[in-house]
Amino acid sequence: MRLGTHLHSEFIEPAINYILDYAGKKSNRNNAFFDLMLSFLRRWKNITDLFISNFKRSPTSFRAGRFSAGINTVKCLSELGYKVDTSVTPHISWNDKTRAQPIDYSNAYEQPYFVKNNSYLEREDDGKILEVPVSILSARKYLFFKRPIWLRPYMSDYTNFIKVINSYSKRHCDNEHLVFNMMFHNVEVLPKMSPYPQTELESQKYLDSLESLFIYCAENNIKSVGLSDLYEIFRK
Repeated sequence: MRLGTHLHSEFIEPAINYILDYAGKKSNRNNAFFDLMLSFLRRWKNITDLFISNFKRSPTSFRAGRFSAGINTVKCLSELGYKVDTSVTPHISWNDKTRAQPIDYSNAYEQPYFVKNNSYLEREDDGKILEVPVSILSARKYLFFKRPIWLRPYMSDYTNFIKVINSYSKRHCDNEHLVFNMMFHNVEVLPKMSPYPQTELESQKYLDSLESLFIYCAENNIKSVGLSDLYEIFRK
């Protein structure tokens, strides 16, 4: 198992906003907003130090809470020794009342790329941070989709998982390395531990779809790798 950090800034010192009942809470601020403030960098360092204290090694991969990466995210990651970020959700623009400002990933790349230091969505071959976007299909490109399709349990089923894999395989067939990046929270596999499965039946359906996907991957030589492993593969 490989672990990284995941920062919801409202839960980390200084100035924690929520003390009790974290599950399902949403901050009315986001990481893009805190990118501009010293307090955000302090939160980032605090969660990194907590990781080191508990696991006796430095984290090298990161995902922003609610995918809220900002203009200084790459710089902060570099300064704290990270190698990989996975906050980008292609074809998605996050713009709701709980966010201090919109975050637009509509035109983001679907496959991993090294990030330009001052522009989160631009490539730079010599960039220090590898971005590994979540695998998502655009509803705009596929008119029969009512919404983007994620490689994400609960929001998609096994049939849609295969749609994502097949579509990426066709569009990126010339890539030396093809990456499928699934996203879910570990607590989602249990009922009532998240806003997602609420019953034993829903949890079992969730686990069954995951098992079916893993069997498909094994049968089609799709291998599991850690985010930090991808850094070494793409750097070469």
